[in-house]
Amino acid sequence: MSQTHTIGTHRTNVEQLGDRTYVRYHSTNVVEFDHLWITLDTGGHWTRTTKLRMNQASNEFDLGYRVYQRNFEWYVDLSDKSTVKMDTNRFIFPRRVVDRGVYSFSLEVLKDRWRCRIIDKGK
Repeated sequence: MSQTHTIGTHRTNVEQLGDRTYVRYHSTNVVEFDHLWITLDTGGHWTRTTKLRMNQASNEFDLGYRVYQRNFEWYVDLSDKSTVKMDTNRFIFPRRVVDRGVYSFSLEVLKDRWRCRIIDKGK
């Protein structure tokens, strides 16, 4: 089993430009983040290694999310303990998810449009 506490080096680069950090696996920035936002991007490659690089970046940089797969679907556990189904190649959410009682929100890009998801943590 692969280690998950630091980012692997095979075909992977980490680059910082200004206040934004990029974790590139092959030709896709699978993780981008700054002090406000995190972007996860499969680049259309829903592979075990893509998911591993995303989780390694979260652990190494203390980003507070976890990506996992269940029944061939990908999910992201966010820092507020909510879970969101990752059903687009690109998923954007606040670095620390805003928590409002039993609801929280995340933002994602769907075909160049923003979509805000309200997650009911009470269910």
